[in-house]
Amino acid sequence: MSKLALLLSLLANGLAVYALLGRGGTTHDATALALASSDVDAVARKLHEEVQKAANVRDSAAHREIDTRLKKAQEMLAQTTEALQKAQAKAENTANYNAGKLEDLDAAVTSVAAGVEKQVQAALGTVETRVKALEERPLAVAPSQPVAGPPGSGTPKPNLTTPKVELPAGPPEDPEVVKAQIEKALVDLDLDDAEKLYPAITVISKRKVLEATPKLVRILAQHTDFFTRQAAAAALGELRACDAVPALAEALRDKSGMVAQQANKSLRLITDHDLGLSPQARPQERTRARADMLEYWSRHEAELRERWKQPKGGEPAK
Repeated sequence: MSKLALLLSLLANGLAVYALLGRGGTTHDATALALASSDVDAVARKLHEEVQKAANVRDSAAHREIDTRLKKAQEMLAQTTEALQKAQAKAENTANYNAGKLEDLDAAVTSVAAGVEKQVQAALGTVETRVKALEERPLAVAPSQPVAGPPGSGTPKPNLTTPKVELPAGPPEDPEVVKAQIEKALVDLDLDDAEKLYPAITVISKRKVLEATPKLVRILAQHTDFFTRQAAAAALGELRACDAVPALAEALRDKSGMVAQQANKSLRLITDHDLGLSPQARPQERTRARADMLEYWSRHEAELRERWKQPKGGEPAK
């Protein structure tokens, strides 16, 4: 029974008792009181049933509304999940397509750079040959006045031979200046600024500073600028740095084809082993070339270190 029905029942009973007490309390009145209480209880029960039905109807409507909202939420979740999956698949396809295009572009740039480098080297070779020929050619001088010879001897031929011209040598470099350049370059190799790294690498390569090998290896493996990595790989080749062979072999798989080609050239300078790696080599070919070089190095390391006078550790033999 609800609180409202109980309250009505108590109120009816109270009124009946009050009326009975006011009239002296006869048997008839007692019977009337009992009937009144029974009627009130019936009304209370009916009222309770109506309230309960209303509550049930309200609860059912609430459940239906909740179920409807839950279904809509589930549908929205399914649609969102499907949209996310499609977007992810599209992003992966786009990334794979772009990666392939970038790889092809890098290979094309590497091929063009290699061709340009060959043409430049050929042109420089031609220029050097011509300059050398010009330096060795005797200078022409104006003939002196002919000296009269015996009758019938004809006009004497001028003497065209002259001493070879020696080009003056440049002034000797100051050892203290060279030492300061090397010390500054070694300090700058610890920086991350490509604009300072490139001149430092050039000094190290020119001065043949073998002790810089670990720093060059770190730059080759970690620097984000591929021009700087390429310069480090070139310097390691100029140094004939035996300690850098594993790092150069790893650089054959560099994401930049230009760095990989420079590493290939440097390895050839150090080991005389031609990997046959073309500028258009794919990642699988680079991986095989790396394994080939490491296997070759494991068999020939001792003799190559002996050739370049570099025991393990990078210090030149005394």
